[in-house]
Amino acid sequence: MSRGPATVQDFAKWSGLTVNDARRGLEEIKAQLRHEAVDGQGYWFSTSRPFAKLVSPTAYLLPIYDEYISGYKDRSAIGNAEVGARLTAMGNDLSYIIVVDGQIVGSWKRTLQRDAVVIETYLFRRLTKAENRAVSLAAQRYGDFLELPVALAFLGT
Repeated sequence: MSRGPATVQDFAKWSGLTVNDARRGLEEIKAQLRHEAVDGQGYWFSTSRPFAKLVSPTAYLLPIYDEYISGYKDRSAIGNAEVGARLTAMGNDLSYIIVVDGQIVGSWKRTLQRDAVVIETYLFRRLTKAENRAVSLAAQRYGDFLELPVALAFLGT
């Protein structure tokens, strides 16, 4: 499994296999994987890569079609029902999500200007100062990638 943690159902979806075939495949390699249960759901992941110790909080500005959100059938581990409802209500206005320590905490949009990238965030909850700094750092990484200065605005909540 190149992605993970993942459920058998996730693996079946990604691979195009039936759930039964995915389970049979898992039986063949499960000695090479780690298994964790979260809220009664079994997740499998590779032991071949060392886990990097991340500084907490860590934030990411992701597109809506990133594997983190679109690659999983059950998204309850990355956002509660209220977050899911807010994302659904946004409909076609939703293009980007903000993730802090693995949890969806808001959405964002960008406007490219000649001399800067303007990033507007729409938060689903109040962030701590440390989480705000992590989001600002993620925005700065994005600006660095575009080789543009960032104008960041925290909106919502």
